[in-house]
Amino acid sequence: MSASDASKRFEAVMHLFNEDSLAGCFHALDGRKAVGADGMTKAEYGAELEANLADLVGRMKRMSYRPAPVREVRIPKAGSPGAT
Repeated sequence: MSASDASKRFEAVMHLFNEDSLAGCFHALDGRKAVGADGMTKAEYGAELEANLADLVGRMKRMSYRPAPVREVRIPKAGSPGAT
């Protein structure tokens, strides 16, 4: 559904997933953050960016891409008991 119009539905969005759009997303990521659940850094993924994105887009379009389970790590906030 559209955030601006709840009556709109988006059904065909696969054309939005291509190497160019995903490369833009990749470059917008902050490389100083923690590694992904797979242990790979932004620099490691970026070393073979074109090949990695081509593989990812291919798996997404074949509907064979399955993201790995998410690992949640709660980090306590100083001065706020119970807050994470």
